Amino acid sequence: MEQKKRNMRFAISGATGSGKTTLAKDLAERLRLPVLSENWAPLMLAKERYFSTIKDESSGTDQRRETLHNWKLAYKKWLDTRHEEQFKLKGYVSDRWAADAYSNWLREFMSSPDDSMALYLLRAMRVHSEMFDFFVILPVTQKIAEDRNTEDLKREPSLHIRVMANGLTAGLITHYLKRPIIEVPSRSMSREERVDYVLDRSSLDK
Repeated sequence: MEQKKRNMRFAISGATGSGKTTLAKDLAERLRLPVLSENWAPLMLAKERYFSTIKDESSGTDQRRETLHNWKLAYKKWLDTRHEEQFKLKGYVSDRWAADAYSNWLREFMSSPDDSMALYLLRAMRVHSEMFDFFVILPVTQKIAEDRNTEDLKREPSLHIRVMANGLTAGLITHYLKRPIIEVPSRSMSREERVDYVLDRSSLDK
């Protein structure tokens, strides 16, 4: 059983402020597995650069087009890096994965679709889904305790956007990929209880 635990691969998803990083670290510590950190900062930085360019009246069309392209390209780079990290390890706990990236892409670029990149992300999500044994979804919290996460990124304050993001990610996993998920209940639970809950439903002895 000990060797089996070390080869388990968990994907942790959830809206901002739901406790993804905390659960990922706690679960990894319990199972003695490495954690694949969120590393979401490059995507947010690319987004900020794009909107900064848009607000700059002196920026030209080419500059705006370039920063938009770089923002979209940041998703591909994130996925490629995550794939390389996963490929090197037998077991791990991943704080976010390809479904989170694709879900975020769909929300960010809903009004300006890029079919070629969307297709790439869709294919990457399918490939990545085969690299996990369990998919964990955390509930949306009504209130966010802190406005920034462990990477010092600003958390989404809007409840309806967080609910939409969580539902979209869960839908991609269950309906598009046809993979079951472990849904952590919204009731009050300690950190240890959350880990116990995930392990119970992944059929692993604690």
